[in-house]
Amino acid sequence: MLKVTVEDLVEKSFPLISIDRKDDKLIIVGKDCGFMDIFDQNSIDSIDMDSKSIRIQSKHGTVLGNHNVIINLDDGEVVSDGVSHSSNKVQNGSAKARKPRFTPAINGFSLSKVQTMPSEDGDALHCFLRFNKKVVGEFLDRGDGGEYSFFEMKGFSSSKIEEVVRTFPMETRDIGLGPIIIPCNIGILVDRLFNMANIAKVLNKLEARNKDYICVDDWKKGIHLAWAVPKEMKDADVEYLLRQDIKKRYKSEDFSIKRYRSLDELSLVDTMVSEEMLKSEKDVQGSRR
Repeated sequence: MLKVTVEDLVEKSFPLISIDRKDDKLIIVGKDCGFMDIFDQNSIDSIDMDSKSIRIQSKHGTVLGNHNVIINLDDGEVVSDGVSHSSNKVQNGSAKARKPRFTPAINGFSLSKVQTMPSEDGDALHCFLRFNKKVVGEFLDRGDGGEYSFFEMKGFSSSKIEEVVRTFPMETRDIGLGPIIIPCNIGILVDRLFNMANIAKVLNKLEARNKDYICVDDWKKGIHLAWAVPKEMKDADVEYLLRQDIKKRYKSEDFSIKRYRSLDELSLVDTMVSEEMLKSEKDVQGSRR
């Protein structure tokens, strides 16, 4: 391996690793494996490099306390003080008992029997909407740019369910035309639950690697990214690394960062809902007799 300098590294481009310098900091980001760390440039003792790997050593240590970082340029794997960070294998492979399946929920609502398939304008989605584990309706988005369809189950009212869902907190987004307030409806509720279910799947895998999940959204430019970061990394360091990397690669500065640390964050309660509120007037009166 050849001895190289910080200047040599930052001048090069690597497909799976981002190496950048900001002031006196050397920023290392694994694009696929989720590794992120910062070296103080003045504390780096040596940098060795060949066609397949880079090794950076520092007695002082990085922001995360790493002293020896080895980067595999072929597959993007990073080994920091003997701990491997890889996109295609789970670390800490000791067998564990299977945990009960976690289902994300918003104010008691959740999804079941979710099916997706490609369509002419994105993906079609079919699923069942549940409230407290009881099916209240069937949802269908044909993925053709048109309106979704919702079919109530016996004993429930689609209009009542829609009325309740519309009391949920609104979202504010700016897609380049100024802030837009988006009220909740059944379609948006299902979309949120579907996205939360995907995040839950990733969080389950990251738990074995002692990592958190990061979502980055720039609605103006339509940029939506996901990252995995070590649990011990501070929020300020995560934000610093992401802003530098995203600004460089995507020319984006106006984006939001959301960090998920545990599955508990995917079970939300901000509005009180009861089953009686979702039923038709006829069924409500009948249950009171």
